[in-house]
Amino acid sequence: MNDKELREIRERCNAATPGPWHWADMEKGVKQLQGAVRYPAMCPVLVPYVCPACAERGAECLGPCPADAKFIKHARMDIPKLLDEIERLQSGREWISVKDGLPKAPGAYFVSVHTNLGKIRTMVCFYDPQYKRPWNMPHYYPMPTHWMPLPEPPEEDNDA
Repeated sequence: MNDKELREIRERCNAATPGPWHWADMEKGVKQLQGAVRYPAMCPVLVPYVCPACAERGAECLGPCPADAKFIKHARMDIPKLLDEIERLQSGREWISVKDGLPKAPGAYFVSVHTNLGKIRTMVCFYDPQYKRPWNMPHYYPMPTHWMPLPEPPEEDNDA
């Protein structure tokens, strides 16, 4: 998921009616999905929310307002993307013991080192398995006990 996709999802979310949303019984058995706000702040009574687009027209929202319809339309695609992104971010953020394996490719990695003074140091270190000492780090540090990949660099934003 790139920055543009996240920005678009955030814009749809911010434009949609505040929640929580609920179904309201209207005339002749019709149900209407309404957003709600607490008014006044200390009162738990939910009141209908009129979206800015309908307020401009001086109309009441009889169906989802355009911003809510767009939010609902994209939710089925946005939520799985967001869940995949959360899973990706969480999976790349776990320390890997060097006993469980080493990086598959040369490159820069976060490493954790237990110093002779009993302290744990975290640093960025270059790894290349072709060398006798594959972790390129100061000689006075012991070899890392754990490592993890660095995050991906930011994508270039051509919209900015």
